[in-house]
Amino acid sequence: MAHQVAVYIDGFNLFYGMRSKGWKRFYWLDVYQLAENLLLSSQQLSIVRYFTAPILPDPSDPDKNKRQKTYLDALSTLTNLNIENGYYVTKRHKCPNCGAPKTIYEEKTTDVNIAVAMLTDAYANLFDTAILISAD
Repeated sequence: MAHQVAVYIDGFNLFYGMRSKGWKRFYWLDVYQLAENLLLSSQQLSIVRYFTAPILPDPSDPDKNKRQKTYLDALSTLTNLNIENGYYVTKRHKCPNCGAPKTIYEEKTTDVNIAVAMLTDAYANLFDTAILISAD
């Protein structure tokens, strides 16, 4: 029997990591193919889990949500790939320079969702090796 591998991807951090490097050509990355390319010849991919949060509307870039939805819709067509969504919370913040109030948005639950999925999958004996892809 082949050595089973599960891959867990923090999609939010993966995207912003690529953006910070200027790797726009990878924005449409096939994460399932990426996961397969990480395997050794003796390994078999059992599952790929992609964790993200639907981005909030951005008046300065009204198509941002549509682009993310299109990408997630494309990923959802891949076999053995699960997409799991977190969410955002709003926080009030004061500008350190002028003290003006500002609302900031923080993505939540992705890290916890990844940890819970890894533990649940380990308990269910779904993998021999787990790979975590994240910038955290």
